[in-house]
Amino acid sequence: MQEWRGKPAPREDFQNQADFLRDCLNTNIEAFRKRRLHNRSVSFAIKLITAIIGALITLAIGIKPYVHFNNSETVLSCTALLLSATIPVISTWAAFF
Repeated sequence: MQEWRGKPAPREDFQNQADFLRDCLNTNIEAFRKRRLHNRSVSFAIKLITAIIGALITLAIGIKPYVHFNNSETVLSCTALLLSATIPVISTWAAFF
């Protein structure tokens, strides 16, 4: 018979400890599963936002010859520049997920 603190260990103590450990593990596994699903959703949203910003940059550069208003060339160029500057920031943020 195994000893526990110098005395024979009661069988129900080991069973209670095993049940407690199993409950703790199941709780942690479920918490990590929820966190994984959340991180997966955030990662997908970040990739989608990056793709949308890339499309907006292409659109801003592509419509320059066809749009005519005061300072249209400058406004569209600055818009494309600002949008392209956000992509590395968003990509860096995505690394955390």
